[in-house]
This record gives sequence, structure tokens and C-alpha cells, in this order.
Amino acid sequence: MAARAPSGPLKRQRRNRLAGICTLVGLLALSCAGPRGVPPTAPTAPVTAPAPPPAGFSGLLGLVVLGGAGGFICTPDASAPRPGDRITVILPDAHAGLEARVTAGEPPAEQDARRCYLDDATRATRRALSLGQGQDRAPAVGIGVLRARTSLQLGADLRADLDGDGKPESFKACTSSEGVHLTVWSGTPLKAGGVRRWHAYYYLDYDTEPSCSPGET
Repeated sequence: MAARAPSGPLKRQRRNRLAGICTLVGLLALSCAGPRGVPPTAPTAPVTAPAPPPAGFSGLLGLVVLGGAGGFICTPDASAPRPGDRITVILPDAHAGLEARVTAGEPPAEQDARRCYLDDATRATRRALSLGQGQDRAPAVGIGVLRARTSLQLGADLRADLDGDGKPESFKACTSSEGVHLTVWSGTPLKAGGVRRWHAYYYLDYDTEPSCSPGET
């Protein structure tokens, strides 16, 4: 028996369904090709992030107070040195560097850690220091190098490469009205290109003649 031809309504349903499929295919093709007459957008170049600022020296440095045959060092809690550790002390005002050793004793009560303000620490820990025989010193405030990332060589100008990048750092000290500010710089301090990498402050509890510039406080 011959197959019967589809009736009129069924033919119209098939034509409508076919037209819908063609329309959908056409829309998809247009969306992939983009608007007619508009060239495809060229890929954008990746955005280069700005170089991060130089890292500081958190955990490598501390604030040192000397007097007589010893003194103490203030450091962040997490990087406090241990008895027996050797510290290189830099005294920018005296233009001198010397060695000290951490001892197990407690610093005198009047040498309170609350006088130490370290930019890289919310709390400071004190450790007693002892100088070598015959190295008694008048009271002084300086910078203690706990550990350098390279062999520390102090030149005649008291510059030293702390982070091993081949560029020596500079050390400065100045006074505010009641204390001493200590800073470490990459490049020339307070000049174009000079970058302050570390700062600490020691409260003296007596009046002093201010000598600091704004970049040192």
C-alpha cells in the first residue's frame, strides 16, 4: 500500500519548524562572526603590573642602645636574637661600627622596651648586649644588624649591602625634640632615587635639639 502524503496542517507544522531551525542557525552564525562590516577586535596586550617597592629589612635589624660595657637591642618579637648571637652595631652619629654579643642577662629596668618604636613591629623585645673587652662606650643609640643576606662589609663610609643586591645601604641617625630616629636607605638618603627601607625611634625622656628632616621621621 502506498504511503499517504501528509495533510495540509502537518505540512505547515513541518515548514514552520524548519524555518525556526534555519533562523536559529543564522543567529548563531551572526553572533560568532560579529557585526557585518566590523573587523574582529584585536587581542589586548597584557597589562604589566608596576614593580613592587623594595622590601624592608624586617627581622634583619634592631634598635641598639649602648652604654659602658654593654647595652641592649630592641627587635620584633618574632626575630629576637638568642644568647650567644653576634650583632653588628652601627653608630651613624659616631661614624663607627663594632661587634656585640647577646647575653642571657636582663637589661636594666630603666632601659624599658616601651621606649623603642619599630615600624616593623607592634611589640618590641629587649635582649642584653655585651661589648668586647676594652670597648666601653659613652651612651649611644644605633642600628643592630642581626643577620644580613650577604657577608656584611662595613666600608669607611659606613655603607653595607644588607640584602645582597650589589647596592650598599646607608645608615642615618637624627634627633627630634625628645628622641633619636634611625633610618636605613637604599641609594643616597634624602635625595632623588633614595628609598627609605627601615625606621626606628628611641624615646630619650629628655629634651634634645631637633636635627631631623621630614624624610627621617
